[in-house]
Amino acid sequence: AALQTNDKLREYELLQSASEFNKDPLLWAEKVKAAQALGLDRYAAEAREEMKSWMSEEEIEALLGEMY
Repeated sequence: AALQTNDKLREYELLQSASEFNKDPLLWAEKVKAAQALGLDRYAAEAREEMKSWMSEEEIEALLGEMY
């Protein structure tokens, strides 16, 4: 659903809601990407920090690197 909307803020809100109870790395990577696209760097950084609780920094970098 998030990828089907043209509204970047709505996309981020959908990703935020979806990630609340889901630790899917691809979902979280999209959330980081959406936050950065909106200039919400603090939220992007917070999401990356939370991802570190179940992923290594190398895994996160590899995942985010693949998405750009």
